[in-house]
Amino acid sequence: AEAAAREACDQGGNEKFWAMHDLLFENREAMARADLERYAQQLNLNMEQFRAAPDNNEHQAAIQRDQQAAQTIGAAGTPNFFVNGVNLRGAQPYEAFDQLVRAELANAQRMVQSGTPRNQVYATLMRGARTSPPPPPAQPAADARPAQPQPDPAAVYRVPVGDSPTKGPDTALVTIVEFSEFQCPFCARVGPTITQIRERFGNDVRIVFKHNPLP
Repeated sequence: AEAAAREACDQGGNEKFWAMHDLLFENREAMARADLERYAQQLNLNMEQFRAAPDNNEHQAAIQRDQQAAQTIGAAGTPNFFVNGVNLRGAQPYEAFDQLVRAELANAQRMVQSGTPRNQVYATLMRGARTSPPPPPAQPAADARPAQPQPDPAAVYRVPVGDSPTKGPDTALVTIVEFSEFQCPFCARVGPTITQIRERFGNDVRIVFKHNPLP
């Protein structure tokens, strides 16, 4: 499924990627080879190239780069979001995204007013961002419940966009990087929330998709 989405992107850019993305999430229980080829045919992809891509492992390196990026910044599990580098884990409700996006949008607007070009806001934030997760919590006493690591609300993590599929302009003031996988029910559940955010904030928000297929 991950390779199918990447091949759709290679053949038709962001438009074909997001079309394949939607088909995959709509059909999470139907991801056999024949199913994937049927979705590719629906999108009018070049079927010879589409069939050859997984056989030749053409997209394996790109998918592994995304997985490595997730591991580097401690993005365990899916879905995992970074809103201008600030971590938001899991299938959070719309209100959680809305609150964080509004805060980051206000910060980005201040940066622009101070002279940062709109198309350089995210790159500027990333220059000073952290490149590793916080240390694990201290081990609890033997009779205590295990401590669960929590996102640091003040931390900004470095998550390069790279060649990942995007939705929204490069001049967006808020970039949401989503680590996701196509069979994850929680990833599917949060999809409509991300759509709402895009509809609410329009071209002020850009979505970046990164693959993190789970074992």
